[in-house]
Order: sequence, then structure tokens, then C-alpha cells
Amino acid sequence: MTTTLKPLLTSLLIFTGAPLLAGEVPQAGSNPISLTTTAQIDNVHYLMAAAAKRPDTTYVQNYDLPKHAWLNSFDYGETLEWSVSVEQSTSFDITALVSSRTGEKFKLEVDGNSTIFEIGHSGWSREDAGSIVVPAGTHQLKLSRLGRNGSASIKSLELVKTSEKPQRDARIQALKSSTAKFSNQDYGVMFQYGAWTYPPTGPKKTLEQQANDFDVTAFAEMVESTGAKYVVWSATWWTYQMHAPNQALDNILGHSEDTATRDLFKDIATELDKHNIDFYFYYHSGHFGGQSNARPWWQAQQWPEEFTTTGTGDRSVFFDNWVNVVSEMGNRYGSLLDGWFFDDGLIYYPAPFERLGAAAKAGNPDRLISYNPWIAPHYTDFEDLSFGEECKVHGAEEGGTGLYTSGSDKGVYGHCMITMEPGWGIYHQNQKIGPTKYSVEAAYDLVKSYHDKKTPISFNMLIFEDGSVSNTSLSVLQQLKAKLEAEQTVDCSFGCNTLNDTHSSITYSGDWKVSNNRRAGDYQDNVAWASANNSSATLNFTGTGVKVYMPTSVDQGDVEVFIDGQSQGVVSAKQAGYNPQTPVFQINNLSASEHELKLVKLNGHYLILDKFEVQNQITTLNDDSSEISYSGNWANSSNRNADDINDDVTYTTKNGDYAELTFSGTAVSVIVPKNRAYGNVEVIINGVSQGLVSAYTPTGYSPAEAIFTKEDLPEGNHTIRLVKRSGSFFPLDAIKLVVK
Repeated sequence: MTTTLKPLLTSLLIFTGAPLLAGEVPQAGSNPISLTTTAQIDNVHYLMAAAAKRPDTTYVQNYDLPKHAWLNSFDYGETLEWSVSVEQSTSFDITALVSSRTGEKFKLEVDGNSTIFEIGHSGWSREDAGSIVVPAGTHQLKLSRLGRNGSASIKSLELVKTSEKPQRDARIQALKSSTAKFSNQDYGVMFQYGAWTYPPTGPKKTLEQQANDFDVTAFAEMVESTGAKYVVWSATWWTYQMHAPNQALDNILGHSEDTATRDLFKDIATELDKHNIDFYFYYHSGHFGGQSNARPWWQAQQWPEEFTTTGTGDRSVFFDNWVNVVSEMGNRYGSLLDGWFFDDGLIYYPAPFERLGAAAKAGNPDRLISYNPWIAPHYTDFEDLSFGEECKVHGAEEGGTGLYTSGSDKGVYGHCMITMEPGWGIYHQNQKIGPTKYSVEAAYDLVKSYHDKKTPISFNMLIFEDGSVSNTSLSVLQQLKAKLEAEQTVDCSFGCNTLNDTHSSITYSGDWKVSNNRRAGDYQDNVAWASANNSSATLNFTGTGVKVYMPTSVDQGDVEVFIDGQSQGVVSAKQAGYNPQTPVFQINNLSASEHELKLVKLNGHYLILDKFEVQNQITTLNDDSSEISYSGNWANSSNRNADDINDDVTYTTKNGDYAELTFSGTAVSVIVPKNRAYGNVEVIINGVSQGLVSAYTPTGYSPAEAIFTKEDLPEGNHTIRLVKRSGSFFPLDAIKLVVK
């Protein structure tokens, strides 16, 4: 039943704490607040600042019905007071959700016993306020402002029995899931698509027509072209309607008009899974300001009006409905659903977050959870990720795991959610997609800066009813993908060692076996495989890059990759059919030193390993290097703007002229431009001719071509001589070496 605010006179008559003084607002909600509970979960007590007895100079921040924000203008010398009761003397650990300046102090007091805590982070934060003993009976718990530095805002105090905190901390850790895969993904894409979505022009279709007509194959291919590793898809947003069956929602509304027959959600998730793209839901609770009361879904929540002004009131119907709808979805989609982003935490807090977390992870305990606190501190430890609407990257460490170690989201893992164009969704007829906010360079710089803190970015793209998006935004992401992939690509055209799965530098742990004579296209016709989860393969190597090859198949699953003990995320070897010698992971630009690569099986029937390719350190000597000597009539041509290395070449026109280099290494490659006017070059190594190679091509100028490579030299000193034998010119661009 919806309740209303009590008249002030009634509140005064039932108030049982200290008498009110002029200029005070009485305590709202339960009075006294019982701190005695036998609950085994969700046994945190929330003292809402807006419900405290407080000075009337403070005021509640208003973001319209049905949200509750916080109390503002809590100044020096002022006190918030809650009447609380316990059956026996109890010690409580207290967390304060507060916005103030670093170094500001606050005092908590009960019957003269007090504790003082200091703000460690300017702005909103979850502050450890210490512990305090509440004696048996009814008492006044007071929070006083001691500092004078600006004003403060208070959301709440959270009280947990000191004796119950270890068990609660254990439950928090048990609920949390590994973020290793998510935190190592550079970016994903987000779409606010639903019953509200319109075509580029004209009216929209019915809910059923939208679901039936959506082309999931084309959508998944488009997403793959962007390089996104995951999709955030709206379960609900502008309206609380679903492109999928949901019996719980039908039961709440008493009809099935707001759900679809086709399960578009499942079809999209299944198709994305074929491309190894993860699937997350964005979920909105179904309210939007003054429109909410006109909607059957929101009317069914029996929302208490006093919640907006005090943070109190009975919201049990809302939470019951939420649990029923969300748990049904979780069980329906199982491992296809990788996580939830629950919007508008101003609706949730305070909430039974343990109960909600269990519902959100129904069907997949590895699923990730996030609630949106907006600018406030994250509302619960029973979640995994920062919602990221304000991109709170400041709390994650460079080179860390992605965990926020300071700031308002301390304790959860990083995530950034931004829009590619103005607005979040297409919900008006004839609405246009605005200009793309990011160039390729700006998107690249953004992704790289957040990558260093393992904070993925979700790019929200506006999408029309037919699944089309902005061509400009799509092109930006496609070019971003190409730019990032080029950086990570291990180029084994020169300077790589290939190590079979049986190589002595690989150490196996678990139930590994070797399968030989497979005739399936595997390298050297064998593979090593394990079936037990947590089985691992470790390669110790010296080099600047490494590439891992596996045969991908439907029987395989996820593998976590570590370099020098640092997780590089989770890769998938699951793919339809049997695909031998498939590169599943590669990393470049490592320091030229010893490294350890470790592969850990997470799930699937098997982990199958075929080979590694290790990139040795390559030294490139430009044609003008002092280490290269020239005999004959050579000249340098620079500023050519022809894509030569360092934009120059050194050339000769006379047959018999030669270039010579003495080096210590195990491999050498000669780089020249090719052209119609160029001819043959004789290569001599350590006085032994290697034959003629040609710099001729009939197709015109082709820069930076490798015309000769030798990679099996013994360690030690070698001399290579390049002698012009024919053609009008012989231009040398560079010589590449593998130096030991």
C-alpha cells in the first residue's frame, strides 16, 4: 500500500526521543529504529540522514519522484540525531556515506561515548567511521560536524554488528565474481534498444514486430567489426517492456502485452557468443519522473511517497517484483548472460543487496553486477563493477588489476560508460542521430589511457529500430579496432622461434596428455590437452612478444592468460568446428628480457595447446647507420614521402658496388624498395654466396620489402655483403637483425 507523509503534528506526538527545539525537523520513519535483528543476510542497518532529527537549515536534495538523494548543507557545529534501540548492549562498525573535504572531522556519539573519524577523500566516499557501543534500551545516536571547511552532504550511516562483520565480509567475497576477463577488455558497445525505439523516420512497430524483425546475424557481424569484446543491451529503459517472454512480469501486470513471444534477448546473446562477444544487460526500474505514475508497471510497485524526502517507507513490493523478474531472466539466460548494469541507484538505496545479488546471479554465479550510484559512492560491497556513468577512473592504479583503491568507488572494479553521440537512445519519432563525439585519435587516446588502469569503456551507440547505427561512429570504432590490433600483432615474418607443445621450456600442471598422429592439421601433428579446470601450461621465454596457438572447437572454453604473473584477461578457444593452429592470444612490445607466460583452464571440456611463436628482439639498422659500410658510388635520398623506413634510402647505379655489415646475431633480413627499374642483388654471408635476389616488380614502387632473410645462423659474428648485379638502381632501405 502506498503511504503518505504524516502531518507534522502527528510526528510531534509520536516522537519519543529528545524534545524538539525551534528550527529542528523531527525524525522520520521508525522511531526508535530497532537495531536488533535475527536476519542471517542483509543484516546491515541504514540510518538515513534525511530521516534524522536535524536542523531545518539542512535540506534534502531533490531529483524528483520517486528518487531519494541525500541531505545537504550539514555545517559546522550541527548534529544529526537518530533514536535507536537494542535489546542488549551491542558494538557496531559504522560506515558513513558522506561528501566533504579531505581532513574534515565528524563525531559519532551515544550517551557520551564517542568516536571521531576523518575524511580521507574529497567529494563523495564511503568512510570507515569506526565502531561504537549502543547500550541496551533506547538511545540517541548523534553525528556532529566538527570541521569548518565548506559544507557537507550526508547520505546515510550503515551499522553492522562488530561480531557479525567477519561473516558478512566472507559473504561479500563469496558473492563477488572474477573480473579478470572484463577488466582486460579494452572496450565494448552499448545499445538502448527496446519497445521505445523508432526507425529513422515515421512511426515505430509493435513490440512483437520489433522482436520478430530484428536481424541478429547482421547485428552481431556489425558488433564484431567494431572490435568490441562485449555488448551492453537494454532489457528495459524508456519503457518497462521486454523483447522476450517473462512470466514474472506477465504475472505482475496481469497480461502479456509488455513481453514478446520471440526471445530476442536470447537470440542476440547466442549469436554474439558465436563471435566470442560477451553479453550484458542494462536494466532500468521503469520510472521516469512524473510519467511513472501513469505506467501500469510502476503503479504495481506500490511506491511509498515518503521515500523521496526521507529515504524511508515500505518498498518490499518493489524488491519482491524485482527479484522475481531478474531471477527469471538470470535462470533463462544462464552462462549467455555475463552481467548486469542496474541503473539509478537512487531508487535502490537502501536495499537488501544480498538478496538482490543472489537473484542477479541466478543461473550463473560468475555473472558480474553493478548498480549506478551516479556521483555518490558505490552503494554496496555486494557488487563487482563500477557502473561508470561518471568514468571514475581516478581510483584505479596504473598497471594494477582494475580495482579502485581510492575514491567513491573504492573496492569495486573499473568501468567507464560514455556516449558516442548526444543522448542515450532513440525514443522520439523522427529523432536523428547527432554528430559523433570522438575522432579515431580521440577514441584511441581514451581507450589507451583507461587500458593502463584496466578500466574498459562502454561506447553507447544510438541505434534505430532496423538495427542501423551512425556510419561515422561505426567507422571510428572500426578504425580504432585496426589501430589497436596492429599494436598487439606479433609479426612472425622475421625473428620468431616456433615452439611445439612438447618443447622443454613448457611446464605443465594438471591432467595433461599428448595426442600424436592426429592428421587434423595441427603443428607437427600433435597437441597437448587437459580436461581438469585450473590445469595450467607455463612457458618461460626470452623475447619481446609471444603468440599462442590452439585448435579452437566447440569442446573448449575460456583460458586466463598471465604474463609475468599479471593477468592479461580471459580468451576463448570455443568455436564451431575444428580449427587447427588458430592464434588465440598475442602480445607485443614486451621488454627484451626473460618472461613467463601462463595459461590456466577455466571451463569447457578441454584446453588444447598446439604451439607458441616467440618474437626475438629485433634491431633495425637504417641505411644511413654508421655500422653499414658502402663500397662504390653510393648516395642518400631523403624526404621521399614514399613510405620508406625513416623516409630515406641509400642507392647506387653501378654494378659491383656493395654494402657490407658485420654483426653478432642469429638472423638477418634485408629491406629494400622494389620497382621496375631495379634488378638483382647477390647476397654473400661469411664469404659464401647465398645466390641472387631480385628487387624488381612490374607493378610500380613498393617500399620496405624483405628480399632476403636468413634465420638459422649460429650465434656469433657474421658478415653480410650485398652486391649490385643488374638493373638501373639498387636502393638499400634497412637491415634487420636478431641480436643475441
